[in-house]
Amino acid sequence: MVVPFGKGARRTEGFVVAVSKASEFKGHFRAIEAIIDDRPVLNGKQLKLCRWLVGYYHCLFYDALSLFTNPVKVQIKMRRNLDGTREKFFDVYTDPEKWYRLTSEGSQAISRGKIMKSIMALLAKQPLTARDLKQQLGNVSSSLRSLCQKGWVEKVNRQELQMEQDQVVGENSFESPISIKTSPSLKKLKYSLEENTGTNQRFPIFFYHQNKCEKWQMFLILAMDLRAKETGLLLLPNKYLLEQFYEMLSPNVRAGVLFYHGELSQSRRRRAFDDVREERFRFIVGTRAALFLPYRHLKWIIMDEESNSSYVSSGEPHYHTRILAEKYMTLLKTSLIVSDTVPSVDATHRIMTHRMRLISESSFESKYHLKIINMQDEMHAGNLNFISHALAQAVTETLERGKNVLIMHNRLGYETYVFCRDCGHVARCPDCERPLKTDTHGQLICSTCGRQWSMPDTCPSCGGRRYRPMGLGIDQVVEEIKRRWPAYPVLKLDAQRLEASGMTAVKQDLTDKAYRIVVGTHALLNVSDYPEVGLSAAVLIDVDLNQREYNAPERAYQQYVAFFSMGDGNALLQTYDPDQDLVRALASEEYRDFYQSEIRYRKAMAYPPFGHLIFFKIFGKEAKQVEKDSWMLYHWLRKLDRHRQTMVYRPVKMNVMVENQQAMARIIVKTQNIRMVSQYIQKLIRGGHLEKLPSKIAMMMDPV
Repeated sequence: MVVPFGKGARRTEGFVVAVSKASEFKGHFRAIEAIIDDRPVLNGKQLKLCRWLVGYYHCLFYDALSLFTNPVKVQIKMRRNLDGTREKFFDVYTDPEKWYRLTSEGSQAISRGKIMKSIMALLAKQPLTARDLKQQLGNVSSSLRSLCQKGWVEKVNRQELQMEQDQVVGENSFESPISIKTSPSLKKLKYSLEENTGTNQRFPIFFYHQNKCEKWQMFLILAMDLRAKETGLLLLPNKYLLEQFYEMLSPNVRAGVLFYHGELSQSRRRRAFDDVREERFRFIVGTRAALFLPYRHLKWIIMDEESNSSYVSSGEPHYHTRILAEKYMTLLKTSLIVSDTVPSVDATHRIMTHRMRLISESSFESKYHLKIINMQDEMHAGNLNFISHALAQAVTETLERGKNVLIMHNRLGYETYVFCRDCGHVARCPDCERPLKTDTHGQLICSTCGRQWSMPDTCPSCGGRRYRPMGLGIDQVVEEIKRRWPAYPVLKLDAQRLEASGMTAVKQDLTDKAYRIVVGTHALLNVSDYPEVGLSAAVLIDVDLNQREYNAPERAYQQYVAFFSMGDGNALLQTYDPDQDLVRALASEEYRDFYQSEIRYRKAMAYPPFGHLIFFKIFGKEAKQVEKDSWMLYHWLRKLDRHRQTMVYRPVKMNVMVENQQAMARIIVKTQNIRMVSQYIQKLIRGGHLEKLPSKIAMMMDPV
């Protein structure tokens, strides 16, 4: 509904969550100006989940409520009545976006222009808005106008598209499925879903299948088995995997699937909200935002790539999608299927303790042969380059065999930091306080905010001349690869390239330009079907070994197992410390070895799943005030130290928040008695202690 808010009576949207005959509020009341929705936006189960979010993550009720609602922009318009008078009325946001689709002439045409060719390839799959095309290909307005003038592309209104879509969806779009043989694991999965339906005590299911395409086809078969008024939800961690899933479907199947993610326009999100509420689609595929759509008869939730960090919300509330999905499973009495290429330590522990069911045709063994190169031996042999003799030989032999090469290095920039050997000063961004890198031109650059500076000749701290860039970044790797193998096209692939170009354009470049070597960060794992990969090589795994997070070894292990498994299984790893537990686990190709080592460490340290971590983030404009408030909060939390199972760590100054240039500090609480700690935090909140602090406070439970 539309309500006047604040001193200026600013019109905004509000939500009715309860109705009472009387109120204890003694201030001035204002009338509701208009009703936006004529029926409840949230059902009773969603409202329960919303309140659970508030209690578990200690967030504001509105922050939790906003996850389930589709915000609208309230507009005031004028209309003429039958008697000739004019009056104001409120209308929700209407979508002015233009839709484009390929004409019959355009479907037969061949364009020579690269951008036009890319536009036509995207429109051949489905009609898109100008915003959609811009997100995937950049600014294409000029090429789009040319295609419209040629008659190859036409504009169309949303109502016409919706009528066509409703007609296709009404024809049971799932009658022509992708053919796949029914595997034993799919039969077990179906049986477990039926078994879950007939019991009140439901356990999550971990579904393990190494081939991603086959696994997705099995999920699609489950969707085809849904009865009338039943809905299935498939969650994928990011829009790049949504694109790949979309590409896998035939056109008639696509029409019966609703794709949803947080970057859709406001009106398209609202349309999807209405489609789900009216049960126009049986199968929804989306990112974590799709979990909050108004489902009425949700049969199952599938969460693929479960360990991907994109499933953790960066804003308030800082929820984990799996934890939320498990609560949903209990409230809606639905089934939850979790899947991943490499199971997480937490999932494996729950399988071992019979709190999660495992469905798998094979064991968690890696499907690659790994060769480990000790870079210290290379140095002793006189090779000071970051490319070992073994790696150089393996790349050359692979290229000569006609195969392609994937190389991964998880550090941006050319050199990764600038260091003074006289005083130890490290160059940092004055805004973000993060170490500065260098680019290919020798300029200092902050990879977080993008600011650049010229490289000084002397140290700004002590004036010493031994002020030099150090460390190995991906740009330096790309430069060296191009120098050594100039005859072979090289593609640099990182998150920035994926975001700027889009998955479709990157995959088209891989095909059209015939790249033989791809050098990238872990972002290259988002592309699942590189052609003819004969070698997967990690330049220096050490950069991922010494991270501060407790679960850094697990994340590195999952990334490198997925990376080494690409192609024909021929893999190579370079390191200065071959005796590291992670390196040994990767070499053994036995997941159980890594799990046993990691679970012993976590049990000894009382880390999840044997305990809980709560991160308190204190932030504000004034650094001194943030420091003062962090110590005040620490003083309040110190009372928890009286209990043996809880530890409160002192405040630590963190990097400046880039998005709003705010100072930040962090306090960590580690506990094995989460109920007691949660009750104490609620006591602080209800007592108004946190509100008294000038700085803002956010909480994160068990960050990953």
